[in-house]
Order: sequence, then structure tokens, then C-alpha cells
Amino acid sequence: MGPGGPAPTPKPSIVATAGKASVDGSATAPVTVARNSKLKLSAPEGQIINYTTDGSTPPKDSPIFKGRVV
Repeated sequence: MGPGGPAPTPKPSIVATAGKASVDGSATAPVTVARNSKLKLSAPEGQIINYTTDGSTPPKDSPIFKGRVV
């Protein structure tokens, strides 16, 4: 603890939310979402998130979307 009290806990940089479940960017396992579910990703400006829809490892050179992905 510092002189001003405990250091504030930093907010995670990425948060994935599906229904009532939520995972922050510190998770080490992939996030799996049921088919026809809605997934909301929150990330800082400029953050790039690689993803797939078939469970495979996403390639680093996948397309970059700058809006909603349906």
C-alpha cells in the first residue's frame, strides 16, 4: 500500500460479454459463444481483436473490421 492507500485496480482492456457471462482480457482460454448468441466486445480505441466463427485459431492477418460484425 502506498501513502495514499491501495493502488486502484486497472480496468481490463478487453471485455467479452455474452448473455450474463463476461470475460475480461486477462482470461487465458478462448471464449466460446453458443450459436445464434450475441457477443459484445468492449475494447480501447485502436485495439485489434482477432476472432473466428469456427473455433480455429484466428490468423494474425485476418481482415480488420471498423464497425459491427454480424
